[in-house]
Amino acid sequence: MPLVNTNRISAQERKEKQNSLYTWLSYKELNGVNDNAPSWNFCKYLINEKGELINFYTSSVKPQDQKILNFINDEK
Repeated sequence: MPLVNTNRISAQERKEKQNSLYTWLSYKELNGVNDNAPSWNFCKYLINEKGELINFYTSSVKPQDQKILNFINDEK
């Protein structure tokens, strides 16, 4: 298994050629929460210990943003 691989994630390639993880992350009908494809590098997906998508943040939200920290702390 390669450590690094090129994956298709763009909206133009959704479903047809898109990596299956990004397809799941991009369609609310599949993940129950988010219906947006990744728009740019560093989109954040919060996935719980059961493998369920619980929230999505765009690349403009910093990893240590209070929105993310509050959400994580509220889930504990």
